[in-house]
Amino acid sequence: MRRAATALGLCLVSLPFSGCGGGAGTGSPVPPRVGERIVFQSDKSGNFDIWVMNGNGTGQLRLTSNAANDVNPAFSPDRSRIAFSSDRDGQEEIYIMNADGSGQTRLTTDAASSEAPSFSPDGTKIVFKSGNGITLMNADGSNVQVLTDVASFNLNPVFARGGHIVFASNLPTPTNPAPNNKLQLFRINAEGSGLAQLTTGASNHTQPSVSPNGQRIVFTDDRDGSFAIFVMNADGTGEQRLTSGLSGNSHPVFSPDGQRIIFDFNRAGNYDIYTMNADGSAIASLTSDAATERLPNVR
Repeated sequence: MRRAATALGLCLVSLPFSGCGGGAGTGSPVPPRVGERIVFQSDKSGNFDIWVMNGNGTGQLRLTSNAANDVNPAFSPDRSRIAFSSDRDGQEEIYIMNADGSGQTRLTTDAASSEAPSFSPDGTKIVFKSGNGITLMNADGSNVQVLTDVASFNLNPVFARGGHIVFASNLPTPTNPAPNNKLQLFRINAEGSGLAQLTTGASNHTQPSVSPNGQRIVFTDDRDGSFAIFVMNADGTGEQRLTSGLSGNSHPVFSPDGQRIIFDFNRAGNYDIYTMNADGSAIASLTSDAATERLPNVR
C-alpha cells in the first residue's frame, strides 16, 4: 500500500469560549507530554485517510492512501500499531497496520460492517462494533466473540484499565425503558459478564473514553439539544459538564497522562481537532484548515 507523507507545522490557537472548568483560553494550558502522538482521520486528500501528528498539532503525516475511506484509528498501548476501519474492500472492516503506515492487514471478514476498534490495555485484544453488537477478538483477528445483545443498538466500545469495556447502548432497562430509550453508557467485563448501567436520563450519552488511571470517563451528551462534553467518575457518579457554548463537539479522549482531553469540534463548517485541560479550561485548536479532521486517539 502506497503511503503519502505530508508534514505541516501548526501552532496551538486559543479560543474565546467558556468552559465549565475555569474558562477556555483563560486557564494555563497543560502542555502535551514529550513524544505524545495523536492519530486521526482527515479528508485532506478528498476521502478519509489516517494521519498522525505530534501532541501540539505539528508534524502532520499521512499514513494511508487509497480511494476508500480509512477511519476510526486507535493506537495500540505501546504505540507500535494502529487499528482502524476501512471500506476499501466493499464494506467497513477492521484493519491493522504498523505505526508508520506499513503492513496494512485486514482482520475481520464479518457479514456486518465492523468499525470503531479499541485495544485492550495489554494490546492482545481488540473490541469493536460489528453490526449492532459489541465484539471482541484477538489482535491478530482470531477468536471472535460477540459480547452484547445485537437486538439493541450498541456502539463506541473502549477498553478501560483492568480490562473491562465501556460502551454506549439503547438497551432497554428499568431506568431506560422502551420505546423512548436513549443511548446510555454501560460497563461489561471482557468475557461478557457483569453488565452494569452507568448513566440514566432523557438524553443520549455516548462516545466514552476512560482516563489512564481508570477513575474517570469523559463522554458526550445532548441534554441541551446539541452534544457537549461531560466527565464523570468511573461508577457513573459526579457528572460534570466541561464545554459550554460549543455545539457539535465530539469524540473526546484523554491524553496519556490524563491531564488533557483531545476532541473534534465543528466550529466553522468543518471539524478540526482541539485540546483542553481535563477540567475544561484552555480550549485550543490543533488543526485548522478547510479539511475535516475527526476521531482523535492519543498515545
